[in-house]
Amino acid sequence: MKIKGGNHASLITPSEVRKEVSQYKAPTSSVKNNILYVHLQEFNGSSSQGKRYASTLYHKLTSKTYKGIIIDLKNNLGGDIGPMLAGISPVVPNGKLFEIVSALNKSMSVTFQGSVTNNMGTKIDLGKIKKLQELLLQ
Repeated sequence: MKIKGGNHASLITPSEVRKEVSQYKAPTSSVKNNILYVHLQEFNGSSSQGKRYASTLYHKLTSKTYKGIIIDLKNNLGGDIGPMLAGISPVVPNGKLFEIVSALNKSMSVTFQGSVTNNMGTKIDLGKIKKLQELLLQ
């Protein structure tokens, strides 16, 4: 697994999953000089925690217009990409995000629409999403 997945590949036991859910960490943010700084914690939790994680990020990004946004992935070891992308959906374009190629050379596209990631991660639907361009025009 380490060879194919690098630092983002691991196996976890059911008890480790329960521990992750019980140790849920919300994303954090701060504003300095009208620049929003968001620290994107890795996410490994329940679907309701995923929705809360995404909503927290989304509302921070859309609550006002900033001069800039910095999304910090430092110390983010991976996890469920669905809630993370849903939360920052205002700055993630709709469409194909990337492609995964298996050891058998079969490819699968990971796409994004609104706040929903398809073919990877938990699907988090936050309803009608305001994209960054829409926010800047307000």
